[in-house]
Amino acid sequence: MESDMLISWEVPAYEHRPKTSDWYWALGIIAVSGSVAAFFLGNFLFGVLILVGAFTMGLHGGKEPPQMHVEIGERGIRIDKVLYPYMSLRSFWITPNDPPKLIILSKKIFVPHIIVPMEDAIDPLLVHEKLVPFLDEEEQQEPLPYRLMDWLGF
Repeated sequence: MESDMLISWEVPAYEHRPKTSDWYWALGIIAVSGSVAAFFLGNFLFGVLILVGAFTMGLHGGKEPPQMHVEIGERGIRIDKVLYPYMSLRSFWITPNDPPKLIILSKKIFVPHIIVPMEDAIDPLLVHEKLVPFLDEEEQQEPLPYRLMDWLGF
């Protein structure tokens, strides 16, 4: 079976920022304060949810990002083992900021944006050249949840 791959690259799934002990202290203080306030207001379930969420954030904050294998081919865009056929995608945009990111708008309702970091792994102009025959280029902004997680250091 022949491969329809036009270009491929490997890149970390997200930019890893090592967390300092101050970051963990701030997370703990905010979580305990929020939980105590929720318990005083009688909302025990929300207090537990805050603690579980903070614990999860603490665990995730220390993890190294996994490597992502990205392929652009004749049939679609493959990210690791998931193929996104071009007919299920609407458009793409390559952000001009440093490092550049490939933002793909899909036709899915619940997860419409697919964001692929490019870093120095591949030339953005080459990616643009390979995607233009298959997808429309439409300027897009990174969605608010992604920007919020970036601001929080995730």
